[in-house]
Amino acid sequence: MANSNRKRILDNIASTLAAVTTGGGYNFTIGEAKRGLKAFDSVPADKFPVCYVAGADEVRTNVTNTQFRSDLRVSVVGYVKAANAADDEALEQRLDNLIEDITKALMVDITRGGYATLTEIVEVDTDKGAWQPFAGVEMVVRCQYRASVSAP
Repeated sequence: MANSNRKRILDNIASTLAAVTTGGGYNFTIGEAKRGLKAFDSVPADKFPVCYVAGADEVRTNVTNTQFRSDLRVSVVGYVKAANAADDEALEQRLDNLIEDITKALMVDITRGGYATLTEIVEVDTDKGAWQPFAGVEMVVRCQYRASVSAP
């Protein structure tokens, strides 16, 4: 099993989101948060809201012949479900609350457990009401890190 900085950062994002609870001061308790992606209509109703670390693109720059710097752009996808299918405003509010929770949780430790030098949310893209009674968001989370080529 790989233990690269990249994997550790992605795992840290998933575990950070899995720890989001109303008892911890958030709007929601995340029902499922993990790496990978599921279609919103395949998620059991009692799991919403959910978050997935759906993938990550990376640009690497050599610092020396033995070290590189990485700019990792992680796609975090979240879904909410309306409590009442007729209430579009409440659905949008639920999505806004999920975006707030993801933001707050990821900014608690911008080092991702010591493996990153920076974490910032650089994009937030919502589904614009196309999936009612579901709503979704894709948030692009930028993490930077440095590593050696022998232990990436």
